[in-house]
Amino acid sequence: PAKLNVTEGRIDLDGSLVNHGQAGYAVKGMINVPLGDSVAFRIVGYGIHTPGFIDNTSYRKDNFNSADTWGFRWNGTYQLGPNTTATTQLYVQDLKSNGQGYVWSRPSVIGGVALPGAGDLQSRTQSREPYHDRSILAGLTLEHQFDNMTLTFTQSYQRRRNESFTDQQGLPLFFGFLQSIGAFPPITLPKAITFRSAQELTMWNSELRLATNFDGPLNFIVGGIYQNRTTKINNSFVDVDLTTGNPIFANPVWYERAGDFKLTQWAGFGEATLKLSDKFSILGGIRVFQNKRHDIATSIVPFLRLGTAGAPDDVRSTESKAIYKFEADYKPTRDIMLYASASQGYRAGGTIVRVIPELPPSYGPDYTWNFEAGAKTDWFNRALQFNIALYRVNWYNTQISGDFFNGTFSGILNCSGLCARSQGVEFDLTARPVRGLELTASGTVFKAKWLKDQPAISGSPVAGTQFANTPTFTLNGSAAYTVNLSGDNSVELRVDAQHRGKYAYMDYRPQFNLMAPQAFTLVNAAITLAHQDKWNAGVYVRNLLDKRANINSIADTVTPYQTLVAQPRTVGVQLGYKF
Repeated sequence: PAKLNVTEGRIDLDGSLVNHGQAGYAVKGMINVPLGDSVAFRIVGYGIHTPGFIDNTSYRKDNFNSADTWGFRWNGTYQLGPNTTATTQLYVQDLKSNGQGYVWSRPSVIGGVALPGAGDLQSRTQSREPYHDRSILAGLTLEHQFDNMTLTFTQSYQRRRNESFTDQQGLPLFFGFLQSIGAFPPITLPKAITFRSAQELTMWNSELRLATNFDGPLNFIVGGIYQNRTTKINNSFVDVDLTTGNPIFANPVWYERAGDFKLTQWAGFGEATLKLSDKFSILGGIRVFQNKRHDIATSIVPFLRLGTAGAPDDVRSTESKAIYKFEADYKPTRDIMLYASASQGYRAGGTIVRVIPELPPSYGPDYTWNFEAGAKTDWFNRALQFNIALYRVNWYNTQISGDFFNGTFSGILNCSGLCARSQGVEFDLTARPVRGLELTASGTVFKAKWLKDQPAISGSPVAGTQFANTPTFTLNGSAAYTVNLSGDNSVELRVDAQHRGKYAYMDYRPQFNLMAPQAFTLVNAAITLAHQDKWNAGVYVRNLLDKRANINSIADTVTPYQTLVAQPRTVGVQLGYKF
């Protein structure tokens, strides 16, 4: 938020060069200006060019996966009275990405047609895959302090528009194969198409809450929330110019469907904390809500222009539920806290924009019970901090992705009852053994698995199977050493590393699980010279060892093997100045 009675500013510059790719840059600035004693404004602006490093060999574009982002944030603070404050916020961002960071990691066969892989950091998609995302977020918060309680009202508005294109090179090949075996009508098929998805979100949120700060053992928070959300979508298959990779909007589309989804939610919540002693306290909370949905999906052009558009899907639903939260905290000493908690989570149902009639029109909500127990500790006068937590998440009526029409399309279904579980342990450690040296480590070891057989999911995972796209452990660490120099100057040397374990599955079908991401470790290093808190200059290297880390992979009946890789070694400089 903006600071009253403070005039300050900061500017940060960043320039970098990616191995095998482009140069990147970032410019960020902030200024805080008071107007008298009771009003202040803070403005933050930024522009970022994210460098590309993947070449497309189909439409011959090097480093195509670059992106440009600009935005600003304006905050205002208004002291309306001795105990009353208002804050405002306006946030605007525009992101334009020229393509996804996927490489064609291996050959694929779709519909009996062999599609060769590509070289290092190369892609063979026929169409360009740009993504444009524009967001506006505005908010108002009013806060009044009573003697022993605080009343807060928050109003926010969000509008977000995005448009994306996804290459569909495999779809005509697969349906050509179905035609060859008499499993699909002998219609004319497209030669090269892209999937265009456009969405527009408008959302209003209102919240009123009262929080107490009594001297006695009991305190509470009560409040209410209202949300109104509208989402408009338009999806289509568009022809592609094979020379340029651009969509041909002048040609008739091969499919188009529009949707208008409306959600209204009312919720009331409350929680109470009872301090039984200086060392022991308990908390209980409840949230009661009702969701009302009205979703209309309209077919404009049927899939591959086959048949007629048909009547719109018009789905109405009402969901009501109460979810609970419980927690107990025990502090045997000033530096140790033990805790245990149980809480519920909830995810609303929704409507599917059906490309083909075989897809289900809607799906129901799912919910979780989350259990956690842990300790937060300080040792040796805060020279060592160690936190650990054990958790279990039970997942009920799980929303799952099922395949339809020979595995070509996915729809969302619900598994009934207790369907899945995730459990594990996580920790974080910070040590300052000597002056100027700080060591950190954090990690998670867990298992997320199905508790029931899932015949509707492609590959039909049985009970006990690990979730797709999840590792069994992660580990992070860093070491930073700061040396004080003469003239209030200092230099910091820093190294950090992130390790992620391998994925057992990216897909439960063996033929599409050949590129399940393996374990990887990424190492970064930096050296920074600083003068008090006035200025700093530094050099950094990200992905120091230039690893081709496989972040994620995709492949299915109509999608060739593609792998999302980490950005190669990047060397950069940073400059910062505060005034």
